Amino acid sequence: MKRLSLAALVAAACSVGCVSLQWNRSSLHQPIDESRTTHFQIGASSMTEALYGLGAPLYVWELPRGHVALAWGWFDSRTLSVQLSIPTKSPADPSFQFSQIDNRLRGYVLAFDQEDQLVFVKRGYLAEIADELRRRPSFDVERAEEVLRNEAD
Repeated sequence: MKRLSLAALVAAACSVGCVSLQWNRSSLHQPIDESRTTHFQIGASSMTEALYGLGAPLYVWELPRGHVALAWGWFDSRTLSVQLSIPTKSPADPSFQFSQIDNRLRGYVLAFDQEDQLVFVKRGYLAEIADELRRRPSFDVERAEEVLRNEAD
């Protein structure tokens, strides 16, 4: 009885709308093997070594104190979806999201100082790492009070 009810429900849905099955694969750039980044040493490796070992970065941006960040990233996704659409007379409500760095890109960010020496290496979603690097530091009340006390003396 349950199978008959389910079959009737599926048949009814198909008769008033459209059922589609989709297989999607999206990829962007080749993933960087972790072994290609393990030899980089903070304070010892140069930007030239990073460029030689990893190739051209996808993104480059300036950081405070004359530092620079370089990002290498990739994306690979496979999805299987079933979609049921039923025609209606109401207008669609599309949405759009824009980000300078695609939220789905995983990768590495390497930062270098003014002498082109490696300062840090981070792995993760590039958008999250970029947001963290661009975030302004919060106001430090204790430090401000200390500075004011020193100026008063």
